[in-house]
Amino acid sequence: MAPRKWLGRKGGLLIVALGTVLWFGNVLFEVIVFHADEAPTASLIVGAFTVAVAFIYTMAYRLRPTDGLSVTRLLLAFMVGGILSITVAGPVDALDNLWSGGTSADPSFVTLSLAGVVEELAKILIVVLVSSGLAKKNVRNGLFLGGAVGFGFAAFENIGYARETWNQAAADHVSALPSEIYVVVTRDVVGIFGHPLFTALLAAALFAAVRNGRFRVTWRVVLVYLGVAFAHGLFDVTPTLVFRFTHLSGLSTFAFYTVAVIEAVALSLIWRTVSRRANRQGDVSTRLATPADMPFLALMLVEAANWDGRRGTTPMSVQQDPAAWHYLEGWQRPTDFGVVALDGPVPVGAAWARFLPQADAGYGYVADWVPELTLAVTAGARHRGIGRQLIDGLIEFARAHNLAGLSLSVEDGNRSARTLYEKAGFQVVGRNGNSDTMLLRLHA
Repeated sequence: MAPRKWLGRKGGLLIVALGTVLWFGNVLFEVIVFHADEAPTASLIVGAFTVAVAFIYTMAYRLRPTDGLSVTRLLLAFMVGGILSITVAGPVDALDNLWSGGTSADPSFVTLSLAGVVEELAKILIVVLVSSGLAKKNVRNGLFLGGAVGFGFAAFENIGYARETWNQAAADHVSALPSEIYVVVTRDVVGIFGHPLFTALLAAALFAAVRNGRFRVTWRVVLVYLGVAFAHGLFDVTPTLVFRFTHLSGLSTFAFYTVAVIEAVALSLIWRTVSRRANRQGDVSTRLATPADMPFLALMLVEAANWDGRRGTTPMSVQQDPAAWHYLEGWQRPTDFGVVALDGPVPVGAAWARFLPQADAGYGYVADWVPELTLAVTAGARHRGIGRQLIDGLIEFARAHNLAGLSLSVEDGNRSARTLYEKAGFQVVGRNGNSDTMLLRLHA
């Protein structure tokens, strides 16, 4: 059953309302009726998971059929990912705390400072694990899976905070109700802007660096990791640092909320920007080119020739120029292959490759057994990452068919195309007039 048939668009709010009533009623019942000295399991679970489950529902509701991401995988990232990530990070944090002289009640400065380093690494490793086999590793799916693992981590962590608060109240022989309400509400609110956003942004950066379906650790990924780890550590250590220097609990609390609000605003704005860009790219899908695509590919050949917008090349002039038309004439030969990008039902770009013999060599000729690539995107669809999708699709096809490589020609001054090809792994191997010949080696 599709998520949108469950509780509707506002199902997340209904989950929060129902969960709040169940949690508050359970806590009151345990405290007033039974005077419970130990934290009731039901209230701990409901209190810790209500907001997280509401957001996971909303994420599932917003999944698109074109995302290639199932609700099952999202739930797996939330539950299993949350358990595994906190299981990995917990012992490391505990050992670090032990070695640095801290206690469970009073963690060391080192442990608090390094919490972001440890926990963000644990969570992103689990994101990689739960994304195994996912066909579309794009920024949008990175936001979804990273957020799901982050919510799972936060929910299980919140159980620990709530249990500790309840047990401390019992040890002090005071009512657990006020402190339990404060901790659960605070952690649920803070949890929205903490672990889920940290991990979503890091996963988005990691998924953006994917090439040919494989994760890569680029300098951008490292910078984002260090950024979220620093923000995470700053959030954890600031209240303790302020209290140790001033011994003023009120100032420590003020510092906690100040950092929380600043980071929440900053992270939310960053997430919104990344999400909007990902949504624009997420509307575009790709498919293999067919013989019926010949007219559109001809238009894309014109776009490729007019890359600088100053040449005035027309479909007629392309067909009359043998040096240009041999890239497409007689499409689709048995050895021709290509990818077409679609924005909904509308084609907005294409990349294709053709084997050309030395006797009829193209501008980017390398060898008879290396097909030459042509790529273009319509003017109105540029700067949306479509070129990257197209070249990735073409490379994936070539690799699956054990081709030796792909070649192309890029003219001087076409910096955007050159950057795209270099990021995809193409290297300059020759020179032809005012153009560089580039080659991507796939198999020896």
